Amino acid sequence: MRTDDGDLSFPFFLVSNSRFLVVVVVVVVVTTNIRIGDGEFASCGICEMGQSISKPDATIKVPDSIGLLFEAGDVTCKMADEICGSGACSPETCAAFSEGKRRKCGCEAPNTVVDVLKGNPDTYSSLVSFATLAGLADTLSTAEDITLFAPTNDAFVALGKDATAVVTNLQKPEWITHLQDLLLYHVLPKEVPASEVTNDLVATSLNNEEITFTVNDDGTFVNSNSKVIDADGDASNGVIHTIDYVLLSSWVDSSIVDLAKESTDLSKLVELVVQADLAETLSEPGPYTVFAPTNDAFIEHFGKDQDTASLDKDLVSSILTYHVVSGIHPDTAIVDGLVLQTLQGDEIMLNSVGETATVNGKNIVSTNILANNGIVHLIDGVLIPKGTIDDEENPGSSDNDAMMQRCSICSGEMGEDAFNLTNPEATIPVPEGTTLSGAEGMTEITCSFAEDKCQKGFCNPEICAAFAADGARDTCGCEKP
Repeated sequence: MRTDDGDLSFPFFLVSNSRFLVVVVVVVVVTTNIRIGDGEFASCGICEMGQSISKPDATIKVPDSIGLLFEAGDVTCKMADEICGSGACSPETCAAFSEGKRRKCGCEAPNTVVDVLKGNPDTYSSLVSFATLAGLADTLSTAEDITLFAPTNDAFVALGKDATAVVTNLQKPEWITHLQDLLLYHVLPKEVPASEVTNDLVATSLNNEEITFTVNDDGTFVNSNSKVIDADGDASNGVIHTIDYVLLSSWVDSSIVDLAKESTDLSKLVELVVQADLAETLSEPGPYTVFAPTNDAFIEHFGKDQDTASLDKDLVSSILTYHVVSGIHPDTAIVDGLVLQTLQGDEIMLNSVGETATVNGKNIVSTNILANNGIVHLIDGVLIPKGTIDDEENPGSSDNDAMMQRCSICSGEMGEDAFNLTNPEATIPVPEGTTLSGAEGMTEITCSFAEDKCQKGFCNPEICAAFAADGARDTCGCEKP
């Protein structure tokens, strides 16, 4: 008969004393990859709980008294285990597998890579401690067919001498994402025995970075400086190669500024960071979390032809530090409604709905780009601190986001340096529909206040032109410096 999903199935009662039918069932299983499952009994295995078959191809004789899917004869341990695991064996059948049959199938507790490491504390106790701290012990125990490059205890001691700050940070809960990344850099998603390692071999590890191999008369090396000192350690879920130095993920040697410089998508951010003299700050130990606008985000905000070099330095600094918060906040820490204080002083709000995460309404498009002084998330928009005029605060100005640069109320010209004001305390009207930070609800402001705001880039072309058109030159006593 055919099931709803198209598989062929044979009810248990069809398997009678006819050996012909038994042969038919076996052929169907082999040729159609039939799934024997959803049986009438609870799933059980050949081995005891917590054990697995180490000799899957060994054969065991099934007595006539056992109502297995086959009436009698030989069956491989693997086939018997799969059939009983599908629920096709009665409790009596499962119980009838004596210790002798379990022994023939090689039933034994799994000896995973973690078991091997724990069993050799003089060599691997540091690695075990870090794996446990990172929450990766279970992952390394349950993953199948992996290759682990296992640094010795001495390897971690050597790293502590060469990069003290790195080892110190990795032991702090805040740095768990970095620790996980570094440890996963030591794991390949497939078994690679020593016999398959060749000179110049390149493989991608579980942290999605490449490791390279060098094979010469001196031995086998990983990333040129980590020597394999013991190969082909056997584990039930993979192979272990012991190395004499810790493999270092790319973030170990890269600050947030270094990462930005290496990314073609963050060249505009780097330009503005340098312009605002923030490169040194963002290269300090921190740690920091940066929500980094992409080049496209800056172009959308400032305009394609905007000369950002003319932007006021203090304004650029205010905007950029509004994208930076202290501490490390990986994607797992982004929860709906999370509020963080920025280096600029104002707060930003993060939201998470389904798989979409935002900061102040801007989409977070890439997460967890690691640096040795923090973490970077890419966003598709520019965050603007409170008090900066934008389209929402000034509905009558559609080009404001693209035109934040200094200007003077005296001339109304963008990019113009400040005038000397002979009447700085004189008042001028605030252009209709405009809100200036610190002057909310006011209809008039002093000339010095208005000129200062516009010189800092808080006025778009329409606002500057409106101040000039309303007579600011004469009222304020504007004079060229």
